Amino acid sequence: MPLLVGDELQQVAEALATRVALVDCDERYRYVNHAYAEMVRRPTERIIGFTVKDVLGPANYEFAGPRLAAALRGERQQYEFPLIGRGDPEPRTMQVTLLPQCSYDGRVSGCVAEVIDVTDQSRARASLQATQQAASETLAFLEMIQQQAPIGIGYVDREFRFQRVNQQLATINGLDIADMLGHTVAEALPTVWEQVETYFQRALSGEAVRNIGKTTNKNDDSASRRHYVVNYYPVRPTPSEEAAGVGVVVADVTEIKRSLQGLRDSESRLRLAQEAAGVGTYVVDLVAGTVWHSPELASWVGTLPATPIPLEEGFRPIHPDDLSLVKAELAKAMNPEGDGKVRFEFRIYNPKGEVRWLSAAGEVEYRETEAGRTPFRHVGMCIDVTERKRSQTSIEQAARLVSLSTLTAGLAHEIHNPLSAAWTSAHAARMALGDPKRGRIVEEALTNIVDSVQRCREIINSLRAFAIDDRGNRKLHDLNALIGRAVDEVVARRPSARIATQLAETPRLLLDETAIGRAIVNLIDNAVQSAEDQVQVWVRTGVTAGEVLVAVEDDGPGMPTAVVERVFEPFFTTKQNGGGMGLGLSIVHGIITKHGGSIAVDSWQGSGTRFLIRLPIEESAAANLGISPISAS
Repeated sequence: MPLLVGDELQQVAEALATRVALVDCDERYRYVNHAYAEMVRRPTERIIGFTVKDVLGPANYEFAGPRLAAALRGERQQYEFPLIGRGDPEPRTMQVTLLPQCSYDGRVSGCVAEVIDVTDQSRARASLQATQQAASETLAFLEMIQQQAPIGIGYVDREFRFQRVNQQLATINGLDIADMLGHTVAEALPTVWEQVETYFQRALSGEAVRNIGKTTNKNDDSASRRHYVVNYYPVRPTPSEEAAGVGVVVADVTEIKRSLQGLRDSESRLRLAQEAAGVGTYVVDLVAGTVWHSPELASWVGTLPATPIPLEEGFRPIHPDDLSLVKAELAKAMNPEGDGKVRFEFRIYNPKGEVRWLSAAGEVEYRETEAGRTPFRHVGMCIDVTERKRSQTSIEQAARLVSLSTLTAGLAHEIHNPLSAAWTSAHAARMALGDPKRGRIVEEALTNIVDSVQRCREIINSLRAFAIDDRGNRKLHDLNALIGRAVDEVVARRPSARIATQLAETPRLLLDETAIGRAIVNLIDNAVQSAEDQVQVWVRTGVTAGEVLVAVEDDGPGMPTAVVERVFEPFFTTKQNGGGMGLGLSIVHGIITKHGGSIAVDSWQGSGTRFLIRLPIEESAAANLGISPISAS
């Protein structure tokens, strides 16, 4: 029998927001209201008479078909399914109720479909389920953390009955969790309750009670004694409500206590060692601009021990003449391209106003920041070297006196000979005066006097080279060019000399051209004259870290050790019969030293001698030429 719809029933269905459709036993639509037609995005005339599969499409029918077949067998159906194929960004979730319709004879003649869009409810339900699942997982995770935490955690209600206890709290109290849960603190821990009741009461009234110390096994040896810190805090359902109970956190700080005691013992031993060794330490905080002095150093400079003070205040005890040196050394150590190490000596005024010498050694510590490698702390130590300095000064004074005695004796010896010759010649000339036949004697005597005076003059001029400050004569010079001219000068005087040069490229140096030229000529000339037979002489140059090297080497007979040890002494010479004054190498030594360099000699008897000069590449000269003293190597 065909499924019919009355006019009144149809009017009601059209007024409903619910989607309503009538389907016959052939699964063909007999009626749909306006809301249903909008849901499937089809006009009514393209729905009535069409099958459900045609209207919903194969994908939707695959889900709805079996349930429709069950309804047409007389079974009421209710289900949700995602409606797809409507062009929505995401499928809409529909709740479908299928009510079988029967004819007068009781046979199923079709069904009524009621469709409700439950997308929002479904999403809310899914979100709620996801939230509940996440909350459940979070609670399980927190429970796991609480149980495995290395600190004791518990919660008691307003009756001080344990409601939560983790394993660590039970272990600390020597109990199982079951021995504490459900029991009051007084029941579970009767010996402890009297000591802690006041803390629980204060926490329950809303006060957080922090860092209460507790020690167990006080009467046992230190190995079994344990130290704890306990915190009690109110637990409120909301910030405005009164406390529902008290949370308890117990931390075992035994190892921290032992470490702190060990640190104090180490500091005490270090302080005693520093006092015994006369060593003081300091720490400069380069970020805060403060300096910390150990008690030893603080007693030397008159500052508060173990208390950071402003850096400028820490500079005050330093001698004014040394302050720029100290700041310059610290600035140099803070250069990120350097090794951060510093070592220097300076003077201070102690609290009594006495001048003391300190030797400092330290290192700058760096850390990586957005700006790169940045210094943040300087740590170092100081040693009082006043007595060493005084001893050194005494030794230097004694050495100067010895040198002065040697110089005086040598000078007296060197000048005595020409003065004696001059006196003898003058006496002979005076005796010959008035005798025309002895005119030649007078002439020879005057010549001898002039030569003797000239020799004395040369000695005096050589000695003046030790005292004259030639820094004002220094300019940038090509050292290789100076060596070339020195070789030419020696060859011009000694044409048979065999001299070879191996000159590497070197930076220009700040030099006194005349003095350095004289020194090199002297070294080459000495090498050429090192033997009666001809010798081969080599002059080489090279560059190493911050220095230019000059080597003058020969293959002559060499020198014995006793001669090498005295070769730079004034008036010391191995030349016989007045062949030299013994001032040449001492003057060379003085010239090189005044230029901030050094000269050393190596000699091998039967093989030759080598003099090695080291001249610094001064930063000012290097900067003018656009080169780095360090990179010159």
